Amino acid sequence: MTSEEHPPRTAAVLGLVELDDPFGAPAGWTPTPRGWTVIGPNPYGPSRVAAFDFSGPHADRRTPLTLEELRATVSRIAGRDIPMRDARFLDRFSDYARLTHTYRSGRVLLAGDAAHVHFPVGGQGLNLGIQDAVNLAWKLALRLRGWPSPWLLDSYTAERRPPAARTIANTQAQLALMTPGDTHDPLRELFTRLLRLPDVSRHLGDMISDQDVRLPRSPTQSPLTGLFLPNLPLTVERRPTSVARLPRPGRLVLLVLGHEAEDALRKALAPWDEVVDVVPATSEAPLPLCAALLRPDGYLAWVDDESGAGAGPAGLEASLDTYLGRRVP
Repeated sequence: MTSEEHPPRTAAVLGLVELDDPFGAPAGWTPTPRGWTVIGPNPYGPSRVAAFDFSGPHADRRTPLTLEELRATVSRIAGRDIPMRDARFLDRFSDYARLTHTYRSGRVLLAGDAAHVHFPVGGQGLNLGIQDAVNLAWKLALRLRGWPSPWLLDSYTAERRPPAARTIANTQAQLALMTPGDTHDPLRELFTRLLRLPDVSRHLGDMISDQDVRLPRSPTQSPLTGLFLPNLPLTVERRPTSVARLPRPGRLVLLVLGHEAEDALRKALAPWDEVVDVVPATSEAPLPLCAALLRPDGYLAWVDDESGAGAGPAGLEASLDTYLGRRVP
């Protein structure tokens, strides 16, 4: 599989070490004219110590990092000696980035670091990889159980590659903001002011957490289609529950909030009742939907909203035809 690549420009070192003077080390993320130190002092055991050097990439990233090099790099960037010893873990990394053009080639499927690599600022890689796995797992399980729709695996790249591309872009933007030097100070000052705006802060938080992903939808579908359904409180069979408690492994959920439509919807999904649970529910909060088909990964596959955009039972049937296809008796 081919990839697009971004060569490294920054060198980073990381270690889990004993600090001789943990209270004297600069704690947290500390910018200096030479780069950044990131130190979590721990007076009771090993401390996590890292440094980002913006003068250029490692000569050879595969060369094992030594305690001496870690100490020298951290001390140089900090501008004073940071004594350390007894390394438990040492590693080097960079801002090299890679994104494969497709997540699937025949029977080969990529997820996590096999599909995308980026600078680990913000810790976004973990959630990004988990979301890949969750997106793929239920589709792969249903395909292996005999549901014939090509959409199940063909949609994987279309749904998960855009969040990875955006993550690479936002880590590169963060590194641009972190670059030492007076030329970047106005940019940092502007960004600091923007972060005080609640909408900006919320947007960036959702982006970094991968919680604002919107899956592709057709123009005729409800605007809610493709969104992640939050863990809303519900009442099912007179008992309190929530959205997250509804799905069962390998099954979709048809959440019905308008009971008058339940019989017609049940009839429409009859060919798929083996893998779709119907859950009539009520909600104290007013929700802008009458019924919704919830995927195992928490995203809305189909929505019948107050405007009728879901086209009722016929729209549900069309969506399930796309998602799963029909088994031949």
